[in-house]
Amino acid sequence: MRCEMVWKCELSLFTFDSSILLKLVVALVVILIVGWITHVITMGYQLFRRTSSRLELDPTDPLKGMSPSERDLSDEAEKIRADLMALPHESLTISKDDIELSALYFPAFSDSDQRETVNKTGSEHPSSSIFSNSAHVDKSAGKRCDNPFEGTCAVVVHGLHGHVLSRATEALQYLKAGFSVLMPALRGHRPTGGAYTDLFLNHYDDLILWIDYLKKIDAGENQKKVRAFVFDGVSMGASNVLKAAGDPNLPSSVVAVIADCGYTSLREEGRWMLHKLPFFLRFPVLATTQIIYGVLAGVWGEKPTPLDCVRHVSVPVFIIHGDSDRLVPTWMGEQLYEACASEKKSLWIVPNATHATSNEFAGSDYTVKRHHFIEEALHISTKSAPDEIELT
Repeated sequence: MRCEMVWKCELSLFTFDSSILLKLVVALVVILIVGWITHVITMGYQLFRRTSSRLELDPTDPLKGMSPSERDLSDEAEKIRADLMALPHESLTISKDDIELSALYFPAFSDSDQRETVNKTGSEHPSSSIFSNSAHVDKSAGKRCDNPFEGTCAVVVHGLHGHVLSRATEALQYLKAGFSVLMPALRGHRPTGGAYTDLFLNHYDDLILWIDYLKKIDAGENQKKVRAFVFDGVSMGASNVLKAAGDPNLPSSVVAVIADCGYTSLREEGRWMLHKLPFFLRFPVLATTQIIYGVLAGVWGEKPTPLDCVRHVSVPVFIIHGDSDRLVPTWMGEQLYEACASEKKSLWIVPNATHATSNEFAGSDYTVKRHHFIEEALHISTKSAPDEIELT
């Protein structure tokens, strides 16, 4: 009898323990699921904030908005920006979608500007030293053009969380070669308005609007009227100019596109940024980030992507990418090149260059290759419109 009672007590205790164990397992599963969802939402929101937050310029922080290569040589970068801002320029603003778009415009050097700049830098004007013997120089009727870029404006576009002066080095290179330069600040990058950055590139057509606006500005007495435009973008700016290049409304006055380390699509870039995460986190975080973008920024997609747009490009395109780029992988540049429909296109993989540093790693070769490509594109455009490139 006693043994039977002990057995029943042990059996009831076992049954009780099993019930508690089951509840504990259920509670643990719920905690894990809630924790996983919380972690996914937190990571998605952090990714949204990291990529969409508006860049505000802080006068007390000279490093803000600088590229990694500029931060390594911050004093030199500040000097380059000061040199650029010391040149004649205009601050431009236009309104679109209740947002003020801002840009800096640097007119092409006059002869006196050129001499002064040569005296300051101690170097010759690149158009005289590099391109004066060009095969594309107009020698008809005894004419000689020492500057094949006369009347050409370079639209120099910065990347994510850069600002209007982030590419001061490139702007000076263009100015010394005889171009005028327009440097727009993208949405969400001060001084342009917008609560969020345009990472989805839905407002790439702002660049076309700037061209239309610039054509309406009367040239000064000592300035040459702009007859052709070159789009030059880096990183997010590169993807912007590639999307603009594939727009059917692209003005015929855009004669060339330079795209340095652009991404194929934001979704692919997001997958790459999170590729080290385990599978069960990677795709939920991407989906959560997309939902947060839609709810907070009103952006639900990026169609068409830069990769889609280059399939419809007819303007000459020069794609540049560093072979050590870990932020936007090199294969994206290769994919963009392969998909590009332009009859004149070129791909240059710069050895050892990391993200947005090809200009620094390649040195003078970067400027020479870029300007030679633009010169050839101008020649093609001139042949198709022998009298003059029309601003349409």
